[in-house]
Amino acid sequence: MTATLNVATAPSHQVLAAAGKKILHPGGRKATEQLFARANFQPGQTV
Repeated sequence: MTATLNVATAPSHQVLAAAGKKILHPGGRKATEQLFARANFQPGQTV
């Protein structure tokens, strides 16, 4: 049995997953890279 996804009411991440998206970058890759730069992660740091 397959569940039906109501795209009008489902959360956007579920709709994108149903469309085959596996990696989501809110704001795109550029925004993700800016976030990482601001976080200033250091080698050996646990996140």
